[in-house]
Amino acid sequence: MTRHRLFKGVVAGVVSFIIVGCATVLAVPMLRHYLVAVVNDPTALPALETDPRVHYAAGAKACALAVASLLPPAIERVEKAQRRPFAREPAIGVYASHEAYAKANGLEDPTIAATSRSGRVILSPRLCDREFSRLDGVLIHELSHAHLVGWRFSLLTRRPPSWFTEGLAVMVSAGAGA
Repeated sequence: MTRHRLFKGVVAGVVSFIIVGCATVLAVPMLRHYLVAVVNDPTALPALETDPRVHYAAGAKACALAVASLLPPAIERVEKAQRRPFAREPAIGVYASHEAYAKANGLEDPTIAATSRSGRVILSPRLCDREFSRLDGVLIHELSHAHLVGWRFSLLTRRPPSWFTEGLAVMVSAGAGA
């Protein structure tokens, strides 16, 4: 009888822990956005043969090729402005559908032109279409964020204030994303 009670108590504790964990993730937007982005990681997409840093969703290969051609000078510009190389190679995700992009950006918002999450740059389909002229500047802006994240030593380390990270990215990209 005591084993049965002990077992029920352990099961109840585990179920309670899972419920509290799920409620916390749902209640804290930053955690929810992070988990959505992790599940929709752009590195799970096919990579270009010519540049494995650039990943693309179905229908976005032409844009991925354009991004790959812009990538070397963009990386050079970010490294020169921030005075050190990338700590790790950036991964870039290029999307053809606004729905897939909204999931990948972690914010579930298809109206954002681009974002950077955990050192990964996520590009909206609109940058490959009606806003193609912005692609280079927005890529540099987001690479600046990815560069900074790459040099953080821990998720527990305090993040620099957003005015600094955004200001740096705007400066490096000559006003893109402002």
